[in-house]
Amino acid sequence: MIKITVKKSYKGYVSVKSSIVDECIIDMTGLIITYNKKKMTIPYEKLNKHVQLSKQIYQSNGISYKLYDYFFVQDKER
Repeated sequence: MIKITVKKSYKGYVSVKSSIVDECIIDMTGLIITYNKKKMTIPYEKLNKHVQLSKQIYQSNGISYKLYDYFFVQDKER
């Protein structure tokens, strides 16, 4: 599992760089998102079930990426 922390949400959605999601898909692993000290686990099978609230393409260090948005639902306590 790849773990990331996000600092912002918009209307309940958190944004993840497309390069991180692509890395999870290549590695056939899930994604754990931490937001506001709460965790959400997205299994490998559901990584493609995202929305794009913005169609903009961003640049960072010469690398292009998009933002994929997931509705944040906290994992249930075990």
